[in-house]
Amino acid sequence: MRPRSLAAGLLLGALWPAASWCEPPPQLATWGTEGGAAGEFRQPLALALDGDGKVYVADTENHRIQVFTTGGDYLAGWGVYGSGSGEFKRPFGVAVGAGGQIYVTDSNNHRVQAFASDGTCLFQWGGYGDAAGRFSLPHGVAPDDGGNLYVTDSFNHRVQVFTGAGTYLTQWGSYGQAPGELARPAGVAVGRDGTIFVADSENHRIQVFTANGVHVAQWGGAGNAPGQFNNPSGVAIDDDG
Repeated sequence: MRPRSLAAGLLLGALWPAASWCEPPPQLATWGTEGGAAGEFRQPLALALDGDGKVYVADTENHRIQVFTTGGDYLAGWGVYGSGSGEFKRPFGVAVGAGGQIYVTDSNNHRVQAFASDGTCLFQWGGYGDAAGRFSLPHGVAPDDGGNLYVTDSFNHRVQVFTGAGTYLTQWGSYGQAPGELARPAGVAVGRDGTIFVADSENHRIQVFTANGVHVAQWGGAGNAPGQFNNPSGVAIDDDG
């Protein structure tokens, strides 16, 4: 099973088949409460599921990653507030790469950090700026089947693509409302065919791109009617596409 990266609110929909949008799916499990102890959260913003059934949660305002079983049993955690290796300032996104590495968008440190599954920091890249390979509040991160990573560089209004080792490959997007333009992109997901889905947050829409950044489609618009959005922050693809 391909490792997944998805918004925290979409966990149950990723683990079990979802009902129609007009029929809320049954709540199968819940865990956590507000706080800083193990198993507690302060504004968790993203999670990822690995091939062994472990759930990695970006516990954003506690500046850490926590690891659970799919039943909510606490397994481990790592990270404290700071700018050193393995430290975080508001981690926003988390993903499991093809090789089992855990990638975290360390948003307010403007970098991506890579970890072993036990929390050992392996390497990092980025830094503040708008040059290729640099970030301004990176948000989402998603791997493809070839091991590349797609990162939504939110305040630079673009998507950047890297190898699993952090080597810069390409980018696309600029600020605007036209097809292919972005306004603070947030979540990102990769379909089984390599199609890239981006939650284009301040444009209140989802945009679809090829792996090379060619715009394919979009849908949404500001509002609360079915099919409309208000600052969408996450997107996930199920096994049926």
